[in-house]
Amino acid sequence: MTLENIKEAIEQLPPEDQTILANWLSDCDWMAWDKQIEHDFSGDGPGLALLAELESELPAGITRPMEEGLAERRRP
Repeated sequence: MTLENIKEAIEQLPPEDQTILANWLSDCDWMAWDKQIEHDFSGDGPGLALLAELESELPAGITRPMEEGLAERRRP
């Protein structure tokens, strides 16, 4: 079955079933994202190197805590 066949089949579904399918696909996407985050920030994942770099930049003033940036955006 091709992607085009799947798309055509989805178009034939009742709207309620299309909504259920869309929710299921969204859940699958979120689960894949969660697995990627777990991989990136565990063991020797690439996210850990980024965190280490960030932690060294904060005291040096190269990077500011996110809360500071958010607080600035809220000011009129």
